[in-house]
Amino acid sequence: MLLPATTANASSANHSAQAQISCIAQAIYHEARGEPLMGQRLVAKVIVNRSEDGDWPETPCGVVYQPDQFTGFHGVPTHLIAPQIWRVAEAAYEHRLDVPGWASCIQYFATSRQRYMRRVHRVGGHDFGCPES
Repeated sequence: MLLPATTANASSANHSAQAQISCIAQAIYHEARGEPLMGQRLVAKVIVNRSEDGDWPETPCGVVYQPDQFTGFHGVPTHLIAPQIWRVAEAAYEHRLDVPGWASCIQYFATSRQRYMRRVHRVGGHDFGCPES
């Protein structure tokens, strides 16, 4: 497993794998640390999916730091992030997250903020929007 990196920001030219994994881990920590493992995996998957979709920034850090996308994202000391979150972030970045039926998800939101998507899956306190295949 990679050692935690310091938080990278979107304006940084640092596109290293470790910086990208750190951005994913930070987002999981802020968005889903209290969610079941599947919810954490799906948050990571959404970040990676967005970075590979032409409508979003091209890196996980770009996705995470995009304005108005991740609530309360200000970074956290990396030593506070649980090892499980680092493993999920690394697996997502390296395309080793197997989430059958959820591979196309590019949206998620708190269940208290209902939005329209063709197919919505609920895990813990989040709904995940996955376009129809």
